[in-house]
Order: sequence, then structure tokens, then C-alpha cells
Amino acid sequence: MAKIWFVQQGEWPTDKPPAQQLAFPQCTTKLGPLCFLGELPPAPRVNDDDERLTLFKDSGYVLIEGGEDELKGSLDWRAGYYIASFAPDEAKKRLTD
Repeated sequence: MAKIWFVQQGEWPTDKPPAQQLAFPQCTTKLGPLCFLGELPPAPRVNDDDERLTLFKDSGYVLIEGGEDELKGSLDWRAGYYIASFAPDEAKKRLTD
């Protein structure tokens, strides 16, 4: 299962438990497209040094960890951390639909 955190600027997301867990394919359907941030471990600190994150700078981010077990053998995805295409408020709505 993929782990999902809702985080704000400057937070270390894995300092707290994930807000939700969901199969990675469902994450891509409900929250994609996803932007790859980095490989496992460690979890990246969410900050504005990364140009890919400027879209959600004021509203927060949705960080997804795709584990090696679930993504092993995938041609499209690799284990690591991804940022969703939606801010936390919109992502929460999409995850409950």
C-alpha cells in the first residue's frame, strides 16, 4: 500500500504517521499525474527549493510513498516519493469519492 501524507512547506512528512494508505494504482487514478521526487529512503523535506513544488506552495502538498514491494516489476513507476497534482483539500475530496 502506498502511504499518503498531507504536508506544509518545510515539514519532514514522515515524522508523523501517514494520513492514509491506498493501493498505488488508485493513487495514480485519483491523484495523478504524479511527479517523482526521489528514491527511498530518506523522505524528502518539502520546501520551496524544488521548482516542481511551487504550484502548491501556499496550500500544502500531498506526498505519496510508493514502496518497492508494490512497484516491483512496474515499467511505469519506481519505488520512491511522489507529489500529487492536487493540493491537500482537493486530494482529500478525491480520495473519498
